[in-house]
Amino acid sequence: MTHESGDDDLYLPEVGSWAVNKHRLAGVYFAIFARAMSTTWRTRVYVDLFAGAGRSRLKHTQTLIDGSPLIALGVDVPFDRYVLCEKNRRCMEALRARVSHSHPAAAVSFIPRDCNAAVDDVLDAIPSDSSVLTLCFVDPFSVSNLKFKTLASLAQRCTDFLVLVPTHMDANRNQARLRAADEPLLDEFLGDRRWRSEWQRRTSGARQTSFGTFVLDQFGQSMQRLRYLYDGPGREVPVTDGSRILYYLALYSRHRLGAKFWQAAMKAAEQPPLF
Repeated sequence: MTHESGDDDLYLPEVGSWAVNKHRLAGVYFAIFARAMSTTWRTRVYVDLFAGAGRSRLKHTQTLIDGSPLIALGVDVPFDRYVLCEKNRRCMEALRARVSHSHPAAAVSFIPRDCNAAVDDVLDAIPSDSSVLTLCFVDPFSVSNLKFKTLASLAQRCTDFLVLVPTHMDANRNQARLRAADEPLLDEFLGDRRWRSEWQRRTSGARQTSFGTFVLDQFGQSMQRLRYLYDGPGREVPVTDGSRILYYLALYSRHRLGAKFWQAAMKAAEQPPLF
């Protein structure tokens, strides 16, 4: 949801205009997922690993946009529980206040820590029985913000992931540093060191390969090793600034129904704004 006014005097980080379409598509998927799963699962949990401040201002404008936690809290058939993780103190303080004001009755657990260090706390906030289904939204700014072992821990439960993979804004732009032999960031992001030899194999011939697109595919293969469905790149949605690809938004589920919901969300998000 966008707002031309309505500043609540709480902390407002700035974001690029591309965030509008990213949040719109994610929000449509949240709503489809929460509604469809309400009749087949006793408890549906929404987890946000990089929850932010709950609201942001578009750069160079006075337009405010709701962040993923407020969007997820506002779906027409709400989740049963929400787990919001954010390490930035100012963002967390603003997020708590906004959630308390707009959704005072919601069952929300706030975790004011880095998600990679606090994954056990996140798991503790999710009921552990087999009737619980979790949707985890993962929105890192760069590969350095996320360790794959964090997702692997959450994947031990019944969890679907909607992930913003920082392909071009970070991986492609900073490939020289990330490809350095003594740099472990991409190893940790992908949960695998074998990407280096695969990159050499793919670039040994005349065919040119974008490093960002390569990282996207390697991430998908890492998810596949956790038993998530992955048929190669193609289902991910590019997030652009109008002219350049910055990131890709990708859905990872262990059930074909997740892909069906994702297709429905992409189609619905092409229509005039719903929220």
